[in-house]
Amino acid sequence: MKVKLIPAFKDVMTGHEKFVYLYGGRGSGKSYFVADYLIEVSRQESTTILCTREIQKSIQESVYALLKDRITERGIASEYTILKTEIYHNRTGSRFIFAGLKDHTVDSIKSLQGVKYCWVEEAHSVSDSSLQILIPTLRQEGVKFFFSFNRKKERDPVYAMALKDLESEEKRQYSIKGVIYKWVQYIGPDAIGIYINYDGNPYFPKTLEKERVKLLKNDNDAYVHVWEGLPEQQGDKAVLSRKQVLEAMNRVVSDEGGYMIGCDVARFGDDRTVIFMRKGLKIVDSLVLKKADTIDVSEAIINMAGDKKPRINIDDTGVGGGVTDYLMHKGYNVNPVNFGSNAIDNDKFANTISEMWFHFKDIIDTVQLPDDTTLMEELTDRYYSFDTKERKKIESKDDYKKRNNKSPDLADAVLLTYFSKSAEPRVHVIDI
Repeated sequence: MKVKLIPAFKDVMTGHEKFVYLYGGRGSGKSYFVADYLIEVSRQESTTILCTREIQKSIQESVYALLKDRITERGIASEYTILKTEIYHNRTGSRFIFAGLKDHTVDSIKSLQGVKYCWVEEAHSVSDSSLQILIPTLRQEGVKFFFSFNRKKERDPVYAMALKDLESEEKRQYSIKGVIYKWVQYIGPDAIGIYINYDGNPYFPKTLEKERVKLLKNDNDAYVHVWEGLPEQQGDKAVLSRKQVLEAMNRVVSDEGGYMIGCDVARFGDDRTVIFMRKGLKIVDSLVLKKADTIDVSEAIINMAGDKKPRINIDDTGVGGGVTDYLMHKGYNVNPVNFGSNAIDNDKFANTISEMWFHFKDIIDTVQLPDDTTLMEELTDRYYSFDTKERKKIESKDDYKKRNNKSPDLADAVLLTYFSKSAEPRVHVIDI
């Protein structure tokens, strides 16, 4: 039987990274992929494969049943000896063993000689102390770790570890114009991460679709966790609710009206430049750029604008000023927006970015947003507080990055795209 490979996992099959992080919501095929991958390994080489989780009181709580089912479904059961607590391949001698991490010490893990592959299922529940024992102890040459999980808290230990291991270089399979399969891939020096949900799985079973739709109708917060792979609880100080953003992503509105482009320009090498264009209240195009200079960004905006004559909001903070100058010189209708400048309503908001967030909160029930889980996370995880003058103040981008180890560039670009109030005028000077 030929294994159906989910496109998102292709690079995992051919890569040599030590750490593989597969995370997201239900129905994405993460566990099935790891099971099939390790079954193939057991057929090709003689090795020991450790399948573990934080707590395993019985073999029924492990991935034993999944491995057994996949071996049977693929028609290769005759190759294996399936015992009550272990699985052996008859020809290669490879074996699958199962254990709970909480009951192990450094010495007991050292006793697992020959382990070359380690699969940590439900890794969101694994404690930091268990990770500190597991990873340094299994340090022989060529050991490969698989972590499959659905984030439970904002900073689960395994997710915090993944953020350290993965650089922000990303490959997105996503389009607001109707690409079916969506996922985000992150690459680090010795790690690969795949963030994937049900819509990234072309083999998503129809039997689960009714469950998905039912939860979508009945409980937005639970839905976002179970099916979109975001943490269970949203911060109490978030500006936007998941319900609001989810409804905006499922809403269909008319695109009647003029065009507007919003561009959040990368400030540092690891940030993304993000460009959105809307027509009326509907996002109709988008582009994400990495390591692009101001000319590249400017030309990308010009290409997106075409002959539509849009108004353009540019994040004019830092290097964004160069994009503003270039586009103004070319005759485009550009509005430079400095996030840290004084708000138009200076009595209510501490700065422009705070005013932008709450302006968007006022109109979100009328707009249509692209269905993108990363965008949802950024829009629903930005905190606010009150300054000493009792004005609303959004947390800084730097503070957000400290909590999430990434920049909220998608969200900021959306805010710019829908921000219709005029900023302070800026005079464009051309040297003669």
